[in-house]
Amino acid sequence: MLGVYSRASKRGGRSLVSLLTSFVLALGFLLFGGVPTLTAAYEVPTGTWSNPVNDTSSISFPSGLTATVTSSGRTDVTGVSTLGAKEWADGMYSPASMVTSDSGVAFLVNTGTCAASGTCTGLGTLTVTFNRPVRNPTFNFAGLGGTTGGYHWSALHAVLTSTTPGVTLNRASGNSQFAVTANRVTAVEDRTGAACVTVGNTGYTASCGGVQATGTSSTFSFDISAVFTPVGGIGSNSHDTGDEVILTVTVPQDFGDAPSSFDQTQAAAHVISGLYLGSGSTEDNANVRNATTSPNAGAGATGDSDDAFTSLPAVVAQTGATYSRTVPISGVTATSTVCGWLDFDRSGVFNTTALSGEQACATVAAGATSATLTWTVPSGASVGSTYARFRIGNTAAEITGKPTGLATTGEVEDYPVNIVAMPTITLRKTTTAGTGGAFDFTLTNTRQTTGTVTTTASDTPTQVDGDTATAGTQPFTAAAINTAVTIKESQLASGWAFSTASCTSGGTSVGTLSGTTMTLPAAAIVPGADIVCDYTNGQPAISLTKTAGSLSGLTAGSTLPYTFTVTNTGQTPLNSIAITDSKIATVTCDATALAIGAATTCTGTYTLKQSDVDAGQVVNNASVSGA
Repeated sequence: MLGVYSRASKRGGRSLVSLLTSFVLALGFLLFGGVPTLTAAYEVPTGTWSNPVNDTSSISFPSGLTATVTSSGRTDVTGVSTLGAKEWADGMYSPASMVTSDSGVAFLVNTGTCAASGTCTGLGTLTVTFNRPVRNPTFNFAGLGGTTGGYHWSALHAVLTSTTPGVTLNRASGNSQFAVTANRVTAVEDRTGAACVTVGNTGYTASCGGVQATGTSSTFSFDISAVFTPVGGIGSNSHDTGDEVILTVTVPQDFGDAPSSFDQTQAAAHVISGLYLGSGSTEDNANVRNATTSPNAGAGATGDSDDAFTSLPAVVAQTGATYSRTVPISGVTATSTVCGWLDFDRSGVFNTTALSGEQACATVAAGATSATLTWTVPSGASVGSTYARFRIGNTAAEITGKPTGLATTGEVEDYPVNIVAMPTITLRKTTTAGTGGAFDFTLTNTRQTTGTVTTTASDTPTQVDGDTATAGTQPFTAAAINTAVTIKESQLASGWAFSTASCTSGGTSVGTLSGTTMTLPAAAIVPGADIVCDYTNGQPAISLTKTAGSLSGLTAGSTLPYTFTVTNTGQTPLNSIAITDSKIATVTCDATALAIGAATTCTGTYTLKQSDVDAGQVVNNASVSGA
């Protein structure tokens, strides 16, 4: 019969057929047979269990997590074995991709003091201790069951009862004999055999399968008992009987979900431990052992149910500005480290050098519920879609400077985020009925505060270069958001006058004009705003027509009325219309401001002098001005 194990030689004609104790944590009611398997965790040790010393054996995981198995009482840690040592069937263990060669540690439950029938309690304890808290580990057990020898014989199997507070057991997989309740690992039929596949002379196999321990702890403990069932007559037992069990352990992992370029040689992955970003984490990569790439990687970073944030606000590409996020955290039972990375340069990897500015970290004390991370936007921030990553862990060395790699505690979450441009102002100059320049501008709250332009085509806008240090003609870029910008046409080319100015943002008029100064309000200077401002200049011109009326008489003191017609014949509006006449002290105009093409009438009266009568004529000159 397979799986025979004995700590003593045969005695009294009885042979020991060992049982492999299935060590599991159970949740809920009794499950057996063809029940669908649970999703199982998957970081598995890559080495072998250490040779037992003082009933203790240990093994390490790739992340640095360690598991140590100890026993007490009549239960002994006896050696190193493999998961397939008690026979193998696909789907018997969890996760489904476990293999026969996976290292296992063997336990022997000594049952020599038990009666040949009934339950035998007080056979010691089994304890699995991790160096960090672990949530929902999976324990696989091979070969729970066996028989005694002799004419009168009994079937026997160990029973493991969970004693860890807050932990329940769930059947994850197993053969038809494997039974799990909320706190117990046992067999469906007590007449167990010794092998997981081959049916023994009892008519049944051993109990073999996987158990998920639902709960978070660093220690998972079990009380050990056994059940004896007479098979032949009154049954039998002897001092050297026992049930041997082979145990393997796996743990759940959480992965990020940013695109695969961010994985580099080892994706960010955490043993799920009860320490969270937000309020919890989900197990990922359930059936791939020790993966180096994330199963969730994707352009949307939506492959995981991250809950620290719904989304991230845009980052403004304002060099030297700060970007802060308050990260909700939970399950902080010890000093922990929270770090975040922003791919500012959109290179597809998270840089860790101090000069990159892509990392921000904070240390939090036990009981903390949030951590604030603050980045200073570097000069190399690239406008467009990018990604952010957040990690939390109890061990700073696993988190700080480590946007990738394995961690023994905590969680990783990835989010898409946009880097948006600073507000820009495209400033354009138009000259009507001709070209000209240079025209000078002075601006406030822009990175470059002056600009000069000469138009190149009549009635066609010519853009003012707002960044002379960059090739090509560039818009002006705001120096700070939510702060007003002013634009002043500070110097006009000779022969030209200011006509109009207007600004639009997204098709909506913005700004207030006073003289030649346009003020764009702070509310318009927002991330991503693209404001277009047009200044128009024309060449001013004016005409004057003077008409004399009828004299009131031909003697000194008689009056002569005059009518003046003033017309704006240029390309710019005119203000401060004024007429100067060599004979008339006061000329009054109906209007003192004229739009392009508009006209006004002015009047004045001259009183004849004796010299005018003596000369027989009146000679006077008039001129008009406007600005």
